[in-house]
Amino acid sequence: MQQSNKIIRYPAMTTLPNEKALGQLIRGQRRMQRLRQDDLAAALGTSHVFLRKLERGEVQQVQRLFAVLADLGITLHARVPGSDDAAA
Repeated sequence: MQQSNKIIRYPAMTTLPNEKALGQLIRGQRRMQRLRQDDLAAALGTSHVFLRKLERGEVQQVQRLFAVLADLGITLHARVPGSDDAAA
């Protein structure tokens, strides 16, 4: 499978409905900062495999977190640095 190099830009405040949206946001920000997965993983003290799974929304703990949030009616939002309307 070929990976797209397209960078997704998000508004300053983004709603994260699920683990896949969180992963896409993390991947987009990593790419905007021109970081490779293995470099970021090393800086975080984790493996590139974990980071890859996180970006794909495949980390079970994160999936469970979003299930708990959904059951409680909680919506998760992220403030995205470097977005066009971040200063607003």
